[in-house]
Amino acid sequence: MDCNEKKSFELKMSYGKACNILRKNILFNLAKKLKLNICYRCGKKIVDINKFSIDHKKSWQNTTQPIKLFFDFNNIAFSHLKCNIANTTYKYPSNPEKFFAKTRKHSASLRIISPKGYNWCFSCKKHLLVSEFHKNKSNIYGFQRQCIICRKKRRLSTPAPIV
Repeated sequence: MDCNEKKSFELKMSYGKACNILRKNILFNLAKKLKLNICYRCGKKIVDINKFSIDHKKSWQNTTQPIKLFFDFNNIAFSHLKCNIANTTYKYPSNPEKFFAKTRKHSASLRIISPKGYNWCFSCKKHLLVSEFHKNKSNIYGFQRQCIICRKKRRLSTPAPIV
């Protein structure tokens, strides 16, 4: 058993997850002590750590200097998770706390953001028009992960079950 496996076993969760929870707790407690736990978006006090998020005042995505904007301390603020998500240009579910609690196991860094009116097909690895996908309410973007053509190919290639 290596060092991280032992730590994970003792903590009853992955060591990386435990470190992230600890960092968030430290940041939230420091924000409270310094009276910085005021939401940048709505101006109300943030009292619950589960609703606490780091917010970029100006979006860093799709800019000429994304790295500079992402790491600029003057561009960082704290906000309620719900206020932060409501300010994005992406389509998120109406209940973000429930959504993120359910999907924390999956890496958000693997999400591919498509241009408006398009969706990413994980089989053919292309951005396609949303009309080329079946709807799926349980998916964050509201569509299946595979386009209609790829789903049909997969369905036809799968042998029928023996009854």
